[in-house]
Amino acid sequence: MNKRFAPAFGAASIALALGVTLGLSGCTSTDSMSSLEKDSMSMMAPDGAVSDAAIGMGSGIGLDSSVSGSPTVERSTIETAYLSLTSSAPQDAALKAGELVAQAGGFVQDSSWSPANEYSPEIAYLTVRVPADSIDVVLTALGTLGTVDSLSRSQSDVTLQVTDLNTRIASLQSSLDDLLALQSQATNVSDLITVEAAIAQRQAELDSLVAQQTYLNDQVGMSTIGVTISGAVGSTPTNQSFWDGLVAGWNSLAVAGAALIVGLGFALPWILLLAVIGAVVFAIVVALVRRSRGTAPAAKSTSKTAAKRATSASKK
Repeated sequence: MNKRFAPAFGAASIALALGVTLGLSGCTSTDSMSSLEKDSMSMMAPDGAVSDAAIGMGSGIGLDSSVSGSPTVERSTIETAYLSLTSSAPQDAALKAGELVAQAGGFVQDSSWSPANEYSPEIAYLTVRVPADSIDVVLTALGTLGTVDSLSRSQSDVTLQVTDLNTRIASLQSSLDDLLALQSQATNVSDLITVEAAIAQRQAELDSLVAQQTYLNDQVGMSTIGVTISGAVGSTPTNQSFWDGLVAGWNSLAVAGAALIVGLGFALPWILLLAVIGAVVFAIVVALVRRSRGTAPAAKSTSKTAAKRATSASKK
């Protein structure tokens, strides 16, 4: 009897362990969110005043656990800055900006450049990524490349997101380790398939969370700076010589000639069509005129003949 029920008992124990593992993993994930919510609510005092812990987090200074009774909280922020400069040589300034960013351990994410024209000056655009702890130094260095027109900075606090991801990843990793241990204890194909399906699900969830963690850590660790470098307004020389006027006149003549040729090419099919229609109308009119002229002499000759006959009859 014991040998008969041994496989069933082993399968039941694996199923029970699998259920406990998955249940504890889910509870851990839920409890991590609940603890985060409780920590956020505990920052507010009963009378609505901000507690010392909240002040410590807001100022970026962690409180000692021996004083407040809670562990030090390290803030995670994503910082973004936008800098607008005016320079006499925007393209050269953009190249120097890339060198300054590289020296600080950053890189140019994307860039673009547009030449000057009669409507706007030369403009260079840069989007750079620099280490978060070097953003102040980089902004100061970039400001030396021209005249600073505007500078704006913003921060986004993602401490809760980082903490939640770390907790969920640790929980999923622990659950995955338990499932891998259960996989070696499977005694039949059914148990093995069940455990492997649970492992695949947990691994997919873990990979997704790790990808989110990697992206968030990159955003926190590397700040983004958008740089716009414009050419000086009115930098185009206004003193023009006779040769400049001659060249401008010749260019305008060439443009007018090209426009005239294009206009003739556009109108030529219509001219031919109108000529054909005019020729047909002219031919019809000429035919009608000739017919009317031929009918009039015949009528006159008939009337004269009738008159002569009447005269001769009266004489007789």
